[in-house]
Amino acid sequence: MYYTYRMNEDRLYDEQGMEWTVYGIEALDTAGNILCCFSDIFFEQEKAKEFVQMCNEQAVEPVHIQDVIDDVLAQLYSV
Repeated sequence: MYYTYRMNEDRLYDEQGMEWTVYGIEALDTAGNILCCFSDIFFEQEKAKEFVQMCNEQAVEPVHIQDVIDDVLAQLYSV
């Protein structure tokens, strides 16, 4: 099965009503059906775009996307 990834964008609100834009990723099949969706991964659009591009270039299997997300977040935000 062939699939492709694209970035998604959501708006979230905190307790004070402040709006935040967050970005995620979704996998689509050749018919455009969403196979899996992960939102609220990145606060920065550029990081999300780079991640989506990497997933498409590396042909990450949708079954492994959660592990790849975990690895990227650990690299970006580990102290």
